[in-house]
Amino acid sequence: GVTPPCIRPVTPTHIGATSPYSDAVDLACEETYRYWVEAKNSCGTTFSALGTATTTSACSGGIEFRDKFTEPAAGQPAGDKELSLHVPDQGGGWTKIYERSSAPPVNLQVIDAPNRLQSAANCTTNEGSLYQTSAAMSNKDYEVSISQSVGGVSEEYHVLAARIQDANNMYAVQWNKDNIRLYKKVTGTWTPLGSLITPGATNTSMFMLKVEGTTVSALENGVVRVSVTDTTPALNNSASPGRAGV
Repeated sequence: GVTPPCIRPVTPTHIGATSPYSDAVDLACEETYRYWVEAKNSCGTTFSALGTATTTSACSGGIEFRDKFTEPAAGQPAGDKELSLHVPDQGGGWTKIYERSSAPPVNLQVIDAPNRLQSAANCTTNEGSLYQTSAAMSNKDYEVSISQSVGGVSEEYHVLAARIQDANNMYAVQWNKDNIRLYKKVTGTWTPLGSLITPGATNTSMFMLKVEGTTVSALENGVVRVSVTDTTPALNNSASPGRAGV
């Protein structure tokens, strides 16, 4: 008889990334990954190969909005750009819907060296802004995720939002280096849904807010950190899936 070859796939590494790709996170679109495969025959001889693969721009899997926060866009002058003026890779644009700050305004901006999203000014406690996608999602069940490049040692909070109906109605996850908190906002009032005290969020953490049916979950690097059930009618309407926000 013939012994089937032993295949040992090795975790792909994103070329140019500052840290290895984690199999807990989906591959990004239009990115190149390096992979290494080993096969062993029945005699114990090992054969190996190194290769690269580039993901497509089609973003299969139902992705409706994508932004790598890259500036300048093709044909545009170099320089930082306020988020509402920035053109994402897929799905329209961004609109600021909420701000709480003293002067000057607290805008989010895309900076071009290196490419990333950050606050245009240092925020104090309870200051910040929220931007939503210009187009609503096609289904009320979806995921909003972002890769944190800097901020793993910061006490300042970062936010993702989902099912945004308007500035007064949404789900949101808020996190910093010490804790992760889930909220809902209904008719302008924030209500805590769940939280986790954890040292943890590193500079390379991938955070996700997932809404599926009446389940609202906050995930870090693919691991569910906080998950709750909420049946608020205004935020669980299939006819109004709302928008995503950051």
